Amino acid sequence: MNHASPSLIFRIRGMVRNACVGVRDIGLVIFDHLVTCAITRKEASPAGVCCVRMDALGDFVLWLDSARAIRKMHDSQRLVLYCDTAAQELARLSRLFDEIIVVDQKKFRKNLSYRARVLRQLRRYRFERLLHPVFSRDGDFADGESIVRMARADQKIGFAGSHHERGWRSRFCDRHYTRLIDSPHEPMMELQRNAIFIRSLGLTDFQPGLPSLSDVPALQSNEPYFVVFPGAGVVHRRWPVGRFAEIARRTHLKTGWRCVVCGSTGESSLARQIEDLYPSFVTNRAGQTDLTAFISILGGSKLVISNDTSTVHLASAVGVPSVCILGGGEPGRFVPYDIGKRLSGSGPRVVHVPQPCDGCKWRCIYPLGSADPFPCIDAVSVEAVWDAVCDSLQRLETSHIHTMGGVR
Repeated sequence: MNHASPSLIFRIRGMVRNACVGVRDIGLVIFDHLVTCAITRKEASPAGVCCVRMDALGDFVLWLDSARAIRKMHDSQRLVLYCDTAAQELARLSRLFDEIIVVDQKKFRKNLSYRARVLRQLRRYRFERLLHPVFSRDGDFADGESIVRMARADQKIGFAGSHHERGWRSRFCDRHYTRLIDSPHEPMMELQRNAIFIRSLGLTDFQPGLPSLSDVPALQSNEPYFVVFPGAGVVHRRWPVGRFAEIARRTHLKTGWRCVVCGSTGESSLARQIEDLYPSFVTNRAGQTDLTAFISILGGSKLVISNDTSTVHLASAVGVPSVCILGGGEPGRFVPYDIGKRLSGSGPRVVHVPQPCDGCKWRCIYPLGSADPFPCIDAVSVEAVWDAVCDSLQRLETSHIHTMGGVR
């Protein structure tokens, strides 16, 4: 009796999952139309300029430099932001927006009553200009694209998107935009991509810069420390926690610094595993901080060691060096940083083992257990990460010597 290979079963499951999401998205389009038809037609209130950023926290951090440019371009106008709950605190800290409308992305996709309330509120506004600076639009269909589609605005401007990623969702939404901005289809670092959008709006001399959160005060500590962040939004993108523990042990032995392990409430078990191994020098702060406190912890640290998450971007935004374990889903898009000749040493130090399947958009071709890391992440050895940590520590020491010697 022939049995289907694990790889074939894995692919079939992916196809079924994609089909189910497609049916859901078609249903949401119909629902949105019915909601707007039921809304009493009345004059909408003028609301200025709207930015829609419903993507993840890390994407939002990398967009901050462009957001400041948008604020500059519309300095005399009211600037409204639609964002996910994950980014609301960061949006508030940026002080760039006159109004922040927070949409719980998961509820917006699954709770029809909540979705209807959000859409009814949205239809009360009429924007002079709506900006949707998200390049991968297909994945934004059920939330960000829905807001663009249902909003009232004289102008709706977004990215045309990648030809490789333009499915029926992007083509369906194109007609709701008054202008689509072209961008190179080959892989490009997100800071560079964001800059193309800003230059296309008229700020032709705009150049990308590193994210900055200088207004958040760093945590003051009598004991120097480094931060380890073993979690990731997707389980398969987590480097094994035992390897993080080994890196923490070596870093402590080399520097004498305390290790602070951070993460969300759902990642507390990962932090506890490291704490249980080395209770004498590990402090577990997972699930115990809000975003502002977390940024403050990062700002007071000497070094950050993390998976490919928003943590490395937040560390860069507060000027702290980081080591990032990178898989092969989209290498070069979010890290390493590329802002041309003005690139400084404050970007993440990336550890990546090239694979033949790099660029898979995280559509892994290999069968995985429920908690297994992607093979491209599992391929990153402790020694490779340790080399990057030692290099970062050497740079820190050199920088300290130069500063003490008065070299600027």
